[in-house]
Amino acid sequence: RFVSVGNLIPRKGFDKLISAFSQVKDDALLYIIGEGPERKNLEAQIHQLGLQKQVILLGRLERPEINKVFQKSNVFALSTQSETFGVCYIEAMYAGLPVIATCCGGPEFFVKECDGIVVPVNDVDSLVKAMKNIRSNYSSYDTKKISEDCMARFSPDVIADRLINAYVSTHC
Repeated sequence: RFVSVGNLIPRKGFDKLISAFSQVKDDALLYIIGEGPERKNLEAQIHQLGLQKQVILLGRLERPEINKVFQKSNVFALSTQSETFGVCYIEAMYAGLPVIATCCGGPEFFVKECDGIVVPVNDVDSLVKAMKNIRSNYSSYDTKKISEDCMARFSPDVIADRLINAYVSTHC
């Protein structure tokens, strides 16, 4: 089960993700959490590809509901064209999910090989390869380690300490 989260806008690349998923679908599911102006286009694409039973647009969900979907999923994937950071990747990794990310200005700086795969932006073929790779090698991802490492790098206390240290070192 693949899951993705984001506003349904062109920049998030859900059309590319759905295209890639259509090439690896077999018995897989893709949950997309989010709402936005691209919903009708994505629904049409899903229908055109015959994926109505495998790609589920869940709409906007609150954090507890998103966590429940994460717990029922195996892999987080987002094919966004640009990110300033990518909090959704951190949330997925915190839940122990390996991730498929794009080299879009954020996640390539923190997604390590043991966390998942980073692919070029707008490259459906690379998304397909990454989805197949993670699916075939899923047992090699240590979900507990992904979660623990994420907490060690990005917990609120760790980030607060980094911000305080950065402020103190530049302003004293």
